[in-house]
Amino acid sequence: MPLTNTVALALKSATTNVDVSAATAPSSGQVLTATGTTAATWQTPSGGTAPITYATIFETGARFNQITSGGTITFGTSGVVLDTTATGTRYANLQLQLGGSGGQVRVFAGNPTFTSAFMLANAAGADPPTSYIGIGDVTVAGTGHTFTTNHIGFKTVRASNVDTLWATNANGTTETATSLVGLGQNDHVEVKAIVTSGSQVLYYYRRNGAATFTLGATHTTNIPDSTTTSYLLQWSVSNNSVGTAMSIRVASASYER
Repeated sequence: MPLTNTVALALKSATTNVDVSAATAPSSGQVLTATGTTAATWQTPSGGTAPITYATIFETGARFNQITSGGTITFGTSGVVLDTTATGTRYANLQLQLGGSGGQVRVFAGNPTFTSAFMLANAAGADPPTSYIGIGDVTVAGTGHTFTTNHIGFKTVRASNVDTLWATNANGTTETATSLVGLGQNDHVEVKAIVTSGSQVLYYYRRNGAATFTLGATHTTNIPDSTTTSYLLQWSVSNNSVGTAMSIRVASASYER
């Protein structure tokens, strides 16, 4: 005789039963959400709105802050080129301002994701030129970058005549940095930083058309506070007082949260 009025206490999956008997009746708009490997309850979805994306292929210089001392910033059909030239103590700094300067946009808040594609246009010459690509306003001069200011991004550093890509972030006092991969002249690099505001940054990179991104570093220390007033994305180069050129060509960038 068949059973009637039967109530299931669990949902069967391919590997185990998921207990839903402790879940109270849902309200409108709630979804069944796993609370562990064998249980689920009805919950209101987090978020609920599409993210906002700022994106650029560097079409025109009018949208950017351009700050140089002897260096050059040149917009063209392939993006923008930042070049120190081969005279010592020179730099070039390009900034994209998100919102007003009064702190209306806090770029480290809201779990942002930053991406950029660039090429190391000059990987020859004496040590130690540097570059920066990322979120925040990193102090730069002809003598170098100050990587302790609030930021989350990527830097290149030339040492022993080899340029290396690094993951970098700082909280205004101390930097956390991880070496990712060596770079050669004309290497095309795509980078991505996925931020959990105030607690973690995942740093990915892809070089020369690789099929997938590589997770190069996970940082959990010296991350800028999400309430820090900052509204800039930045790309910059410095030849660190040495008479050798540091040059990058940046093709695209995006910021989403």
